[in-house]
Amino acid sequence: MADLHAMCRLQALEVVTENMVETERRVRMSTSHGEGSGAGATGGDGGAGRNVAVTDTPLVLVTKMIEEKKNDINSRVAFLTTVATVSRYRSILQHYLPENPRFSFPSDIAPPQAPTSAEGYSVEEIHLPSCASPVAALRLFVNRLTAWKKEILAVGNNLEQKWWVEPEDPEEAMREHNRTVLTFELAAATAAQRVLMERQKKWNLQELARVERNPQRKTALEEASRILEKCIDEERQQKIESSKAYAWSLWDTASKRVKNKLGPWVSSPDSSHCPEIRALMEKSDEPPSDEAGAGGS
Repeated sequence: MADLHAMCRLQALEVVTENMVETERRVRMSTSHGEGSGAGATGGDGGAGRNVAVTDTPLVLVTKMIEEKKNDINSRVAFLTTVATVSRYRSILQHYLPENPRFSFPSDIAPPQAPTSAEGYSVEEIHLPSCASPVAALRLFVNRLTAWKKEILAVGNNLEQKWWVEPEDPEEAMREHNRTVLTFELAAATAAQRVLMERQKKWNLQELARVERNPQRKTALEEASRILEKCIDEERQQKIESSKAYAWSLWDTASKRVKNKLGPWVSSPDSSHCPEIRALMEKSDEPPSDEAGAGGS
């Protein structure tokens, strides 16, 4: 994260130069007032009322250069931060999602067909418009999906306990822990949003409500459609908030290293700061099992 480190250094330097510019402005203003008072005593204007704004001093030029440099780096920092975040939660989606959830419903609101498994309905087996109460069925569906998201977070907690190498600095350890939690929150929100959006397209509640002639049924379908859209938006907002928090955490790490006169943060070769990545690396380094090698001779 060399660019992020450079941004933090420029930010610190900018604060210093801005303070110096302000000091320079006060000195010029004070000098100008002194000259004006002296001129008034002798009857001359002595330059009183001159513009004392600091517009072209070397310090102001340095401040402008710092701002230009920050703008140049900022786009790269934003891109790299996004890459770091996305690469982590996509790895979770690919390798660590729990088994797809199963759904159960009371008999009075369950889909008309029986589930193919004793554990309940799969996502694909649920056709919400066929349920006697689409709203009640949808609320149960969302509740189960929320529980599934908690299962994803629990996977992260287990991986962290086994594979995370905690930094010596307790503050940085807390930041690393928080970033892992945020990563799994992102993965959970993304997984849930995908399920909800797929069901939204499949169920087509809005269109069914539009053509429904039974007023009571029409109202139920409209409400279910609104609830579903709200749930999708909540997952979207969760992703945005977690992504922002992750970026701020990286910024905090970089700024603390600048403050303590340390170099840019560099990830360790074994990815000890990312338990989900380290677990995959360790697994890939394992020798083939006896079963895999059997029959080779």
